[in-house]
Amino acid sequence: MFIPLTMNLRVPIRVPGSLRFRVLLVIGLATLPALVYILYTASRTQRQARRAVEAQARYLARLASRQHAAQISSARALLTAIRGIPVDWRERSTPCPDFFPALRASVPHLANLGILGVDGRVTCSVVPSPEHVDMSATPAFQRALTSRGVEVGEYRIGLIVRRPVLVMAHAIRDPAGTVREVSFAALELDWLGHLAAETEMPAGSVFSIVDGAGRILARSLEPARHLGEASPAALAAAIAAHPDGVLDVDDVDGRRRLSAYVPLEGVPGVFVSAGIPHDVAFAAAERALHVQLGALALLIAFVGLAGWGGTTLAVLRPISELSRATRALTAGDLAVRAPERSGQGELGDLARSFNLMADALESRASQAVRTQAALQEGEERLRALSHRLQSVREAECERIARDLHDQLGQDLTALELDLRWLARQNASSTSLGGELAKLADRVNGTIGQVRRLATELRPGVLDKLGLPAALQWLAREHSARTSVPVELALADVAVPPALATAMFRIVQEALTNVARHADAHTVWVTLSETADAFVMTVADDGRGLADGALSRPTSLGIVGMRERAHLAGGSLTLASRPGGGLTLTVSMPRRGVPEES
Repeated sequence: MFIPLTMNLRVPIRVPGSLRFRVLLVIGLATLPALVYILYTASRTQRQARRAVEAQARYLARLASRQHAAQISSARALLTAIRGIPVDWRERSTPCPDFFPALRASVPHLANLGILGVDGRVTCSVVPSPEHVDMSATPAFQRALTSRGVEVGEYRIGLIVRRPVLVMAHAIRDPAGTVREVSFAALELDWLGHLAAETEMPAGSVFSIVDGAGRILARSLEPARHLGEASPAALAAAIAAHPDGVLDVDDVDGRRRLSAYVPLEGVPGVFVSAGIPHDVAFAAAERALHVQLGALALLIAFVGLAGWGGTTLAVLRPISELSRATRALTAGDLAVRAPERSGQGELGDLARSFNLMADALESRASQAVRTQAALQEGEERLRALSHRLQSVREAECERIARDLHDQLGQDLTALELDLRWLARQNASSTSLGGELAKLADRVNGTIGQVRRLATELRPGVLDKLGLPAALQWLAREHSARTSVPVELALADVAVPPALATAMFRIVQEALTNVARHADAHTVWVTLSETADAFVMTVADDGRGLADGALSRPTSLGIVGMRERAHLAGGSLTLASRPGGGLTLTVSMPRRGVPEES
């Protein structure tokens, strides 16, 4: 049984999955410490890896510097030894001694070995040289002319071997100290690539030799490609600030490397750097982080799926059933009940509490229906009684009015006639005739009052001429009695007697209320008809209806008018009139007053 309930019960719209989302959020928050620990561990591991890579890069850079220093030392010893070679080889046909190739091979990574004249021209070269090669502008040659030691020049493209070399020179002097010739040695720079292979550097690592301005002098990786280019600005700035350090920098090939740089021993103003690719250096730490994050993600996914399924079975299904039952109860289905399952704990208690509430509501609703039916039946009886009383009252008023007009009026008229006849008969007796005439006048006034009372009880014009004529008479009487003009706009309509009586009484009561309470200056009464109803309005320009007047116990006039309209099958409304005052509208159906039962 569906019974509409007038309870203010609001059920919020259920957002699908909202509880699941909260459960998953709780699971996510529970795994947050694990995620924080993993990230902390990964950060710590990365710092350790960075320290290890920095130490490795520093070691490789220093190793390269020491190895290059050993090469320079070997080349210096070789040039020093050449100074003591007998000069009789110059008288032979060969430009160089026969043992020069062997000397060159004795020093690793020695690109060339030879003799220069005091003018800087090549007179002897192990590597065949073009004619008229002039090395007088070589810094090492120029310094050797004024020095008694081995001079180390700079990295440059060799004039003979045509690849990057480091030129070293030493002056050969006679016993008098005069420079007769200058021996030179050119150190090969391919040792950087060999060193990178021997030390098994990580893939993509590179040795670089740069000068103080950051210009690349040699490079183990693609040695000919970036020769002479400027190194990254960050590296040049770091070298200028501190001659020994480590930094992260994007290299000239676009790859990010962790580079350690140290001064190159034996070559002032030149630095060697060992760079290890950033991705290779931290690959192990990143793999460990990815493995840990993957394991955590799998754990979260497993727990999330378990929470999703468990929430659905253990929480969402009972809540959904309870929500459906609540919506059905809100819609008025008092017979709905939530399923009760054992072992559900608080949710089971909630379902049982809901069912107890539904039982109580159903019981109260049944009692309310019975009470409402009884009240409705009593109201119908009261309305029928009121209708009957109204009919009896109108009939009684009609009978009293007829008796007053016919019987009492005729008796008083006869009495007046008798008194006037007696007054004429005793005209000779001045005192008696005068008194009889006065008594006849008084009886005549009484006759007028009786007729007025009869008309007020039941105006005959209403029964004889209809509602419009009765309203005209009522307007004249009201204007004469209260001095308030009543303006009429009445259509010539034929209103059934029962409806005419009800509408006349309503206007009569309305005019009485205007005279008592409105303090109006003008009253307007209109009467019209539509296709299915008679419409009548009474408007005034008085004070209007005070707030709460309809709910006051003393507003019996308005209640009576509404009840009379209702008993006639019509309706009555009150509305404030623009500019002040009140408008009363009565609408009566053309079908007439319902028959009495």
